Amino acid sequence: MERREILHGFHGLFWTNTVTALFATYLLNGGPTMIYYDIDAYGWSWVLLQVPVLFVAMVSRLLFTPYTYYVFRFIYRFEHA
Repeated sequence: MERREILHGFHGLFWTNTVTALFATYLLNGGPTMIYYDIDAYGWSWVLLQVPVLFVAMVSRLLFTPYTYYVFRFIYRFEHA
């Protein structure tokens, strides 16, 4: 590796970690957010319901990316031939 590449990687990691740490500190000190830490605020039913809801949301996001579109198109081409 060249010195320039190492410095570029260092600066990228430094600024990404700095912004992430500042954001996490802001949230943990009471900044406005949709994250809640008290389960009694919404109840156990919502806590148990949000796991399948988030799973479906993440799977649907994954399935509609261009990469998975081309992979599935390649796979199904042989299935329906």
